[in-house]
Amino acid sequence: MSAPPVEPPSDPVVEDGMQCSAFVHSQMTELLKGTDEPTLALRRKDAVKVRRAAARMNRALSKHARAAFQREDRLIVEIHLLKRCILKENVDREANRARVFERMRLQNMDRVQQSALDRAMASVARTEAAMAALSPTGTVQTHGASMIALFDT
Repeated sequence: MSAPPVEPPSDPVVEDGMQCSAFVHSQMTELLKGTDEPTLALRRKDAVKVRRAAARMNRALSKHARAAFQREDRLIVEIHLLKRCILKENVDREANRARVFERMRLQNMDRVQQSALDRAMASVARTEAAMAALSPTGTVQTHGASMIALFDT
């Protein structure tokens, strides 16, 4: 199995650093090729090229590290902003929950009072029905004031 091909980095700073690194590597490989001597002779022109490539590698690495630190700082700030938004959202949610529970509590109290009123009205209706059943004159469906007005004339 062969390794999958490595895609080149899309960042131009990293690309420049990689090219310089490849140049330094190839220069040193060429210098070391075919010799076992403990000392090597490097021409001044080649040494200057290697030094410049190494300096460009250092600058590219520094730029990349700086960009990475800035990206990390920005992401940390974004995380803190998101956390703050989530906390505000939780406060709003709790406030809405409290408002809904208060409304439900008031409606429940109204229902309890309403059911007590309904129970009282049902009790009065039963009492009136019992009194009407005991009345020898039977049930009268007219208002009492109209009956008094009839008898006064």
